[in-house]
Amino acid sequence: MARDRLLGEPLGTWGADRRFAICRSPSALGPAFSKIWQRPTSRHQSHGIVYLARSMRVTRKFLYPALAILALTLEKGSQVCAQETAVTVSPLRFRFDATQGCVDETGLQGYNPSFRGQCGDLSGANLQGADLHKSNLAGARLTAADLSRANLRGSDLRRADLSQSILDTTDLQEADLSGAELKGSRLLGAVLTKANLTGANFERADIRKSELRNAILHHTCFRGTRFFRVNFENMDLTCLDLTGAEFAWSNLSQAKLTRTNLAGGFHDRTNFSGAHLDEVDLKGSKIPYGNFSGATLRGAQLQKVELLDSKLVRALLAGADLSESSLINADLSGTQLENARLRGANLMNAKFRGANLRTADLSGAILFGTDFEKADLRGANLDGAELGEKGKTILLPQAETSFGPTKLTGAKFDEKTVLPFDRSQTAVRGMVQISEKVKN
Repeated sequence: MARDRLLGEPLGTWGADRRFAICRSPSALGPAFSKIWQRPTSRHQSHGIVYLARSMRVTRKFLYPALAILALTLEKGSQVCAQETAVTVSPLRFRFDATQGCVDETGLQGYNPSFRGQCGDLSGANLQGADLHKSNLAGARLTAADLSRANLRGSDLRRADLSQSILDTTDLQEADLSGAELKGSRLLGAVLTKANLTGANFERADIRKSELRNAILHHTCFRGTRFFRVNFENMDLTCLDLTGAEFAWSNLSQAKLTRTNLAGGFHDRTNFSGAHLDEVDLKGSKIPYGNFSGATLRGAQLQKVELLDSKLVRALLAGADLSESSLINADLSGTQLENARLRGANLMNAKFRGANLRTADLSGAILFGTDFEKADLRGANLDGAELGEKGKTILLPQAETSFGPTKLTGAKFDEKTVLPFDRSQTAVRGMVQISEKVKN
């Protein structure tokens, strides 16, 4: 009979052992559930579905179709569970390659969306305070991401894109940032101690009060970077591109900057004392109140540099070019300027006491109030230089300042010295003529 069949099979064939496959173990449903599937064998049996039907006063005519629907539902559910169990996590499509960047198996470049790992695309993500230490973020895209207070210590960030990102007080100690892009990023109080910054690009980045001690800076680009109160003491910055960089209030004492490009930068109150700056390029830079005491600047390019109130005491500037530079109120006492070029330089009120200016070119220089006491001017060229006279007033752009006469007391000169006045005045000015001894 139709009512004796369930899903096309006689109900008598449905025993307690014919349970449907489901996600959970069938035994978890209890023995009472299994008895529901048994067809009653007699009218008076009180177990299984008859007992349940009688207790609920439901006839077989309505109960069996309901059970059929339930059976179909359980069968479909078991199929879905089986499919879900068979699903496995697919591998990352894009993986980092040291030479190609983020590529898939076919060589196509791309990123893994929202993935916190290699080649992950986390652009604009809020990762403040995130613990990502020793994470593999090689090649990841983190443009404009906020990584303030994040822990990235020892992380792999090779060739990662961190441009326009915020890295305030971020821990990047011992992190590998080689080849990383940090253009326009902000690093306020960041810690980059022992970080590998080889080939990294910090162009126009804002780095303030950050720690770069013992960081690897090989071929790192800091073009237009703004540094404020950053400590570079004893660090090797040789051959780096620092064009237009600013080192305001920063410490570069004893730093190695030989042949470094610092042209056009602003370095307010920067400490370069004892720094190695031979052949450095500082053309057009502004360095008010700078400290170059004891620094070596042999052959340095200092044309049109502003060194207002700067200290260059006992600095080595032999062969340096300071043409058209402004050294108003600068102190160059005891400085070695042999064969240096100061043509057209503004040396008002500058101090050259005891300085060595032998064969230096000071032609056309402004020497109002300049102090050359006991300086060595043998072979120097002062042709056309403007000397200050007593009571002479000089008009400056915003103030009217009175400068004293040019002091030449005890200054040494010889027959090769080109003076801007008649030699008969040398005695009056207190200069000392040195005659070369004739060799027999």
